[in-house]
Amino acid sequence: MYIREAGNADGPVLVLIHGGGVAGWMWQAQLVGLTAPLARQTWFARLQAKALFVPNDLLDDYLRTSKALPKDTLLALTRANSAFRAPPAWRTFPGPTLLLTGGKEPRALREGMRQLGRDHANSELVVHPGAGHGLPLQHPEWFNAQLGDWLRRHL
Repeated sequence: MYIREAGNADGPVLVLIHGGGVAGWMWQAQLVGLTAPLARQTWFARLQAKALFVPNDLLDDYLRTSKALPKDTLLALTRANSAFRAPPAWRTFPGPTLLLTGGKEPRALREGMRQLGRDHANSELVVHPGAGHGLPLQHPEWFNAQLGDWLRRHL
């Protein structure tokens, strides 16, 4: 039996059961639909902001944006992120590209960035080992230095 726990341990419980030897991937669409409204909840948006290293002076903007996103938009964003594949033109794009990512990104995102680097002959992948998904806000000096150096070399 596949078991996955998520969410607030003190909140209501939802149990999804299916036989036939399938795992958690089967419920992805349902979980996305059930959790999308969380982004509009202030307490959840604050947790997300903390995870993304949103500074206090931008927190109100982040909360306002989170609350304003329609459910359909949130669902589309989540689905697009989980199903991301580089467009066919990526491999033949003639320009140089810089790919910056954090070493503590979720595994799928780290692998996706590595694949983008492999698929584009003129790309440069730079990984900050201590950064997560909030890289530009978590390590702005490092991010700006990488970008500035890359722009000086390629412009």
